Amino acid sequence: MMKIKESLRNAFRRTNSIKFIVMLIFLTISFLVFPSNSVSATTNNINPTGLTSFLDKTALWVGLSEKQQTIFSQTDNIFYDPTECDEQIGGGTAGMLSGKDNLEKIWNYLVSLNEPGVSNDAKVISGILGNLQQESDFNPFSSNGTYYGVYQTDRSEMINRVNSEVGSYWGQKMEGEKNDKALQIELEDMTQKNPRWKQFVKDLSKVQNKTPTSYMELFMLHLERCVNGSYSMTDPGVIQAMHDLYSGGSYQYQDGDKRAKYAEEIYKKYGNGGVSASTSTSTSSSTSSTVSTNNIISETAAKLAWPTKGEHAKNDPKPEYKQALEETGVTAGTQCSPSSLGADCGAFVGAVIYVSKYDKDFPSVGSSTQLAYMAEHPEKYEELKDWKKSDLKSGDIQAHNGHIRIVMEDGKKLAHASQCDRTGEITDYYEDTKFRTFRPIGATSTTTDECSPTEGGTGDINQA
Repeated sequence: MMKIKESLRNAFRRTNSIKFIVMLIFLTISFLVFPSNSVSATTNNINPTGLTSFLDKTALWVGLSEKQQTIFSQTDNIFYDPTECDEQIGGGTAGMLSGKDNLEKIWNYLVSLNEPGVSNDAKVISGILGNLQQESDFNPFSSNGTYYGVYQTDRSEMINRVNSEVGSYWGQKMEGEKNDKALQIELEDMTQKNPRWKQFVKDLSKVQNKTPTSYMELFMLHLERCVNGSYSMTDPGVIQAMHDLYSGGSYQYQDGDKRAKYAEEIYKKYGNGGVSASTSTSTSSSTSSTVSTNNIISETAAKLAWPTKGEHAKNDPKPEYKQALEETGVTAGTQCSPSSLGADCGAFVGAVIYVSKYDKDFPSVGSSTQLAYMAEHPEKYEELKDWKKSDLKSGDIQAHNGHIRIVMEDGKKLAHASQCDRTGEITDYYEDTKFRTFRPIGATSTTTDECSPTEGGTGDINQA
């Protein structure tokens, strides 16, 4: 009799187990076929809070990896991984807006972004802006119903953030704080969150012609992906990047001629050594600033040099300059009497280039070595021929076999040091015909490939 009872009890347990499994399958299918409000609009971002209201979370453990289980237990989210790209895609830092209009605000944002290969190259920035002018005319609320914002994207993360923090003003033109807030969000998304930006920066080194049009093409390839047009890529390096992206495939793009025209016009006005532009923010009065390729060099020099000649001893480098020397292991000046770390012209200019992240291969010491390096790399340093003082721009580098210095205030001042004589400081400009003058025009990206794109995929395209 006991054996019969035990057999019946086991049979009942098996039946209930089968019923429970069937119920789980049924509820799971129902959830997938008839999603509730627990499904987020964000791509690949399902938050199953509705499901967990009537099922224990452990029912979802089947098929999840250990990592997904941990994330789900902490966030109720199966797919989100807060460490996947460590929040930021780009190699720079969030830039700041300043300018009298959106074009200048975007230009200054990209300069202050400190993204190697972008922030220090007016041709790259002009290529980006040529695309944005065609896409949105620099209006952060531009929309065709499918793509949104200043660079016309369908990234729900950005769209939702603008809606939440600014408001849904799509298709309108707003001014003041709403304009600036939306623009800041969208530029941060483009340069810090969008995996396509990472590939754009990585492929800058492939560009061969080094023109605003070439960089326009590269940005159009990676960020816009507006195919089904009539424009064919012209830069051999961009063509190769397109073949790499699309596994040998080729496309024609929309409105490339207009984008190229805008890029070249913007470079003519704001690049080519830079011009002074009246800039302001929505909360401050207008001030004068220079938007130029050389800004990053001259601004860094000002950070590392004492502002006045002779006020500090040669063995008293500015703390920022001393830190840069320690980071690079440069000991120039320590042979002097007394030991004067940094009392060396080559060491100062090398430290400026290092801190600015302009050129990772620039020699850290030796004015003659640095002069030879600039002469051997015209793709990075354009030598000015038959120059006169009125031609100089802030950030130009002047050198001869014996001294090297950085031009400040468009030829009114200099930033330099002198071997065993003085540390880095700002002095008045003085003429010397021995100097050759070089203008920084580009740089090689130092961004490393740390994670794969998680949204947009590799080689997907925008056909609208």
